[in-house]
This record gives sequence, C-alpha cells and structure tokens, in this order.
Amino acid sequence: MPPVTRFGAESRAGVPRDLFAFQRQSDELESRFRQLKRRYDQAKAAGRAGPRRRQPNRVQYGRITKACEAFFQKSRPKGMTNPGTWCYQISVLQCLLHLPEYCALLQCIHKDCPDAGADCAACEVKEMARDYWSAGTTESISLVHGKLNNALIQMFPANDTRLGMALHYDEHCCPFDFWQIAVPEQFRGGPMVRGSYPVNEDASAVNKAFQVVRSNYRDCQFCHRVTEREPQPCDGLQFSLEYRDGRPRPQVLIDRIQSDFNDSTTRPPCGCAGARDNNVEEQQDVWRLRTCPQILVLRLNRFVMEDWDKGGEQRKIDDEVEYDEHLDLSQFAENNNETIRYRLDGVVSQRGDVEGGHYISHIRKPNGTGFLEFDDSQVISITDGTIQDLRHPWKLEDNEGFTPYVLVYSRV
Repeated sequence: MPPVTRFGAESRAGVPRDLFAFQRQSDELESRFRQLKRRYDQAKAAGRAGPRRRQPNRVQYGRITKACEAFFQKSRPKGMTNPGTWCYQISVLQCLLHLPEYCALLQCIHKDCPDAGADCAACEVKEMARDYWSAGTTESISLVHGKLNNALIQMFPANDTRLGMALHYDEHCCPFDFWQIAVPEQFRGGPMVRGSYPVNEDASAVNKAFQVVRSNYRDCQFCHRVTEREPQPCDGLQFSLEYRDGRPRPQVLIDRIQSDFNDSTTRPPCGCAGARDNNVEEQQDVWRLRTCPQILVLRLNRFVMEDWDKGGEQRKIDDEVEYDEHLDLSQFAENNNETIRYRLDGVVSQRGDVEGGHYISHIRKPNGTGFLEFDDSQVISITDGTIQDLRHPWKLEDNEGFTPYVLVYSRV
C-alpha cells in the first residue's frame, strides 16, 4: 500500500480534517459573495450602486461629493507658521488645501517619484495635503512647508526673476506666480516653452484641473475674413485694473472680463485691400474660452507701471472690484452650447504696496455656513458673514487696508 501524506488528524474514511475546514470556509465565502452580489444588484436597480470612497480618486467635473465634504468636515483647519515673508505662499496654499478637487488631484498624480527622499517640490506639496487633513499640527505642516521652500530654492537660482530672488533673499512675491510655479509647473514637469507646456504622465490631469485654453479670432470689417490664431494655454486668468486713456477700466469683474475678451486689438492688421486703402494699423480681436479648468485661479492685477517710457515706477490700484458669488463665463465659450459656471471658494487679499505688505486669505467652510480667515498661523471662524463680504475684507475683523488680489473658484 503506497504511503499516505497526512495534513492533520484523519476523519471519515481517512479524509483529513483540515480539508473539511477548508471546504467549510470556502462555502462561507461563496455564500457571503452571493449575499453581497444580491445587495449590489438591488442597489443598481434602484440607482444607488457605486463605491463610497472617503475621497474621490480622480479629478471630477461638477461639485464635490457629499462623502468628500464629510471628510473635510471631520478635520480641523490649521494655520501655518510664517518665519518671515512667506505669507504670499501660505495664503494661496490655504485656499487650495480647502478645495476637495485639489486634494483629489494630488491623490492620483506623481505616484512614482524618481527623486523620492530628495529635494522634490511636488512630493512636498503632496505631503503637505496629507499632513494637513490627517493628524498634522501647525508645527508639522510648517516643517513640510519649509522642505517645500528648500526644494524650490534648489531649483531656482537667486537671479531668477520669477521666484529666485524672493526665495533666496526672503522677499515678497506674488501668490499667483507662486501658485503657478509650485503646483501646476512642478507636476507638469516645467514652465511653458515656446508657447507650450511640457507633457508627462500627469500633464493631462493637471491641465484639467488648472489650465485655461483661449482661442483668438480676428474678424476683418473690410473683407469679413475670420482669422484664427494658435490657441493659447495658460494656468489661470489675470486681468489688469490699469486705467486706459485717462478713463478707469470697468471695476466690475464680469465687465472687466468682457472688456478684455471683446475689446482687445492686434497688430499687424489684415492684409486685404480694404485695410490697406484705409491705412488700418490695428484691428479688433475676439477671445473665446476653448477649455476651462475645474479650479479657476484669477488674479486682479493691481500693480501697474506708470509712464513706462519715462522710467516711471509701479503703483498699486486700490479700487474696489465688484464680483458675485457665482461667475458665469458661458458667454465667452467657444462652443455656444457649453455652460461654464464657477463658485467663489477663496479670496487672497493684500495690504501694502509694490515694495511689500501682508497677505491673508478667506475660504468658504465645507458646510457652507460662513467662512474661515487665515492669517498665517491664526485661524478665525466667521459664522455671521456671507461670501459677499469678501469684497470688503477690511470690514471683517481687523483687516483695514486689505484689498482682494487673487480669487479662487471651483467649477459647478
């Protein structure tokens, strides 16, 4: 009789007991699977099927899910320590960190970093979001912020005109410029070169989150020929509040956008006979929105150069700009049937002048009841205010002299 390999004590005609236990577990798992499958089919028939994630794992169009909002409501907002002039960084980072779309984007990009453990700005941006919405403290988040700053110092020399001087010499910089460099450009792989951005595996997700693509048309009033120029991609939008021809530009945001999109001029003009005969030197351009992002960062450019040809100096325009809680850009869409609407979720305000000053931010609460004021490490909850109050941040708490500078919108 051949030898018998024993797995355990025998039972019932020499069959190992362990085999009976394995079969019993298999039957239980199969029964559990059938039960879950039956529940899923019932939920699917009722239109309730689908996984419930704590956070979405991809950038979404439309408003954030209730599950994602609940996740943000469970965590306590935290301030950040300002060791010197980092308020321009802190203010815009706070606005982004309170956008679920932004945190969801960070979850699905930059997963396999070749410089892990080294000075990688993208890794520190992701680490900051993880630390902020977990058990992180003001001190631990500020430590990550310091690592981000050091990583950027390694990338930008002191003579870099965009960010280098601010980083190396602890000077003030524009929050809008810092956002462009520290977030979209880091994950996309670099700045724009010859009218186009670098393309890597994360570029598509980053572009959907932040990039605006504008198309440019020139309609000649003489030959009626429409000339389309190369589409222009850009991270966010910016509009100057500078006076033109001695007249103030419209200080209502939607009118200001309309003025730039419909009243811009271009040179050289159309080369048709009608334009030549009438000695036309410039013609009207029309800009349209080809694609719009999930998160729209908009700068109200208050710093202008006076008498440039005479060696003039920059000054700040402190005029009030009227804007509503919702921004409808559908009238500027290249596709006439497309709806482009945004909701204001954050405002970065500045007090000071071109030489320096201080930045703070106001951010909508996840539950929609009031908003939060972030002044470096100080966090103030404002429950009796509305988003309209953010037009006048100097009326909130002790904010005399602050004017809105960067607006952060979420697409709805």
